[in-house]
Amino acid sequence: MTTATIGKPNSFTKRLRACACLALCVMVCAHMNAGQHVRPADVRAFMDERVVSERYVFPPGRFPTCAWNNEHAVEKLVGPVPLSVAYYNAAFQRVTSADEPGRYGAVIEGTTQAGFAVRRYITLFCSRAEFDDYSRNVPVRMNALRDYGIAKKKWDTYAAREERFSFGGLKYFPQRDPDAAIFLAGLNDMDERSPIEDTPRIRDRQWWITLKRRLDTNAAAGEPVRGVQADTTRAVESLPRAPKPALNGPAPLSLRTLQPVSREQKMRIDSLRTVCRAWAASSGIP
Repeated sequence: MTTATIGKPNSFTKRLRACACLALCVMVCAHMNAGQHVRPADVRAFMDERVVSERYVFPPGRFPTCAWNNEHAVEKLVGPVPLSVAYYNAAFQRVTSADEPGRYGAVIEGTTQAGFAVRRYITLFCSRAEFDDYSRNVPVRMNALRDYGIAKKKWDTYAAREERFSFGGLKYFPQRDPDAAIFLAGLNDMDERSPIEDTPRIRDRQWWITLKRRLDTNAAAGEPVRGVQADTTRAVESLPRAPKPALNGPAPLSLRTLQPVSREQKMRIDSLRTVCRAWAASSGIP
């Protein structure tokens, strides 16, 4: 459950998180071994422990490994929790290697000694791009922000010698940062029919909602997701479409693009956002 929290959590997220912690506390207490003591605070701390990937943007072939970010802390809180990982391609098919570039998803599962099942999700992106100090690729460029207080002439020198001046995180960022994989995978999912409200992050969340719905075999747990899935699909399809770009010059503005969103469309957009927030809070997918 890789967690990326932006801003302060809302009341719904807090309640959802509290319910998840309470459920885990009940499970742990109900299955405790004789003489073993697990504090609620330890359970809450365990819920915050992240699962990380060896790489998030990786070359074709072997998948990167996934593991607890701090395995020692996990063992101290709830005991050993070994993990198993299943990988899925963009078509939601389980695969054992990344044969083609593009989106992949890692579903990581484990079970505590108390019998509580844990499932986390990580977005991955396969690319033939090379990331090292000797590569000509420069995936991250520094913008000349005025508040840096650096003279424009020096920024011009950097722009002219960008490859030589770049190092470390400026060249390794995509393979080390989970948001880079989410951005690339979501961007790759978009097309000319994508509504103007669409973003790579929304696309990534929608992909995970669909995969989770397919993985859930419990009808009671899967039913709400199936119902929301249809609503969110209609919401996305009903949004205004971006105009096609002109062959020469910027994309033309259309009255349809500039028209305010109708009340019904706004309700569907709000429904989609509510689903995405709930999914992010419960699954950790940002």
